[in-house]
Amino acid sequence: MKILARFVLAALAVVAITPGLVAQRGMFQAPDFQGMWNPVVGSGGTYETQSKSGEKSQMDIFLLGKDSAGGKDAYWMEIVTSDRKNPSTPFIIKSLYSFDGGTMEISKTVIQMGRRPPMEVPMQATASKKITVDVRKKGTNLGTETITTPAGEFACEHWRSEEGNDMWLSAQVPPYGLVKNNSKDGASTVLVHVITGAKDKIVGTPQPMMAR
Repeated sequence: MKILARFVLAALAVVAITPGLVAQRGMFQAPDFQGMWNPVVGSGGTYETQSKSGEKSQMDIFLLGKDSAGGKDAYWMEIVTSDRKNPSTPFIIKSLYSFDGGTMEISKTVIQMGRRPPMEVPMQATASKKITVDVRKKGTNLGTETITTPAGEFACEHWRSEEGNDMWLSAQVPPYGLVKNNSKDGASTVLVHVITGAKDKIVGTPQPMMAR
């Protein structure tokens, strides 16, 4: 599992360059999350991530609704982060993920930066790949542990991914079950709040991302 903070940095890089470069270089990456997949619409979590150098950031991850794409079940998932220097300017990524067995694939993405109009990212600018959702399919079960975070106390399954990352998972925390993650490179992620009744934070009608 790639640590969530890495995705945030990659996503913020999208708005730091022109839409034309995004399309040309295919720089928009789908988040490579793993865990205990448990899709509950309106639910998710607020996480604090810390890089191996000690830099901290915070993000919300939640499911907005169920849909379909290419004849497969699909879910709209939203990720909301804020610039630490300007917390009132959130960066929002809303993506539709289709499911095929134990993997999922991004089908559509809309992004919004602060008060700017939302933009639909062209598919050619999205790095499409199949993501193994459930770490239990290929990971190692290290037993059960009780984990305490700012969000409370959770009875968790402790799993180690093929890449060597440790994660503590609970069905109480949709959609990935993620309570805590320690990456092998020293980065970490911890749950600080369980989200219920989540609403779409994208404001306005998405416009096509045009090349400049």
